[in-house]
Amino acid sequence: LIDEDRQWIKSSQGFSQRQTERSVAFCNQTIAQEDIFVISDTLNDKHYAENIMVTSAPHIRFYAGCPIRARSGEKLGALCLKHSIPRTFTDKDKQLLKQLTEMVEEEIDYNPLLDEDKLTGLLNREAFERRAQKLLNIFVPYQASITMYYFDVNNYKRISHAHGISAGDEALIHFSRILTEIFTDTELISRLVDDEFVVLSVCEQSENKLEQLADAVKNYNANVSPHLNVEYTVGTASSRSMDNIDLQSLYMYADTDLYEHKSH
Repeated sequence: LIDEDRQWIKSSQGFSQRQTERSVAFCNQTIAQEDIFVISDTLNDKHYAENIMVTSAPHIRFYAGCPIRARSGEKLGALCLKHSIPRTFTDKDKQLLKQLTEMVEEEIDYNPLLDEDKLTGLLNREAFERRAQKLLNIFVPYQASITMYYFDVNNYKRISHAHGISAGDEALIHFSRILTEIFTDTELISRLVDDEFVVLSVCEQSENKLEQLADAVKNYNANVSPHLNVEYTVGTASSRSMDNIDLQSLYMYADTDLYEHKSH
């Protein structure tokens, strides 16, 4: 983010500085642009060859940045890529950086009153599907591994009928907390409706996550009254076993897998 005098680095990977003077910040030039700003080799750029970020650590030789805008249109800062080695930046690269920037803008504009499930604090269905579609738009063309986990808390209605709605809600709240402990903040976690939850993961996943979840639920159940134990079924859909990858197909495959597990 850019304020009057500084560049404030809110999130970074491989870059240790947390703020710099605005006068030396590459992103200061980015927010003056309407589109992506690229320097393929800083040593060949008369404006940046003598920049302290180039002549000393981190020795930036390549830079690409996309302006981050507030919903009202003001430029707040930039999502950028830096490297110590010069490189080219293709139109495909630019499109990907722009898509990622749009996701950042959406998170900045995040409104918990609109996007959160009121009971669990997870994403609601609309917010989940909006983010999921953006992820699929970005990663499907790169043939990334995409996995959907579809969960059904089997005994929610039974707990609610026998012990009251608040007891059923407590079971859902605790299950949602376990999901957020097992899955990371790089994965989308949502309560779709009632006792149904979904996780979308865009990375290589192993069965280890589901094993961890089973262990966590087992530990939870061991510490509550048996009639409040959480029972769940999970269905899985993977892009590796699908020809056409879209959100509805992932739902369909995961839901089918869920009911196959239930029938057994």
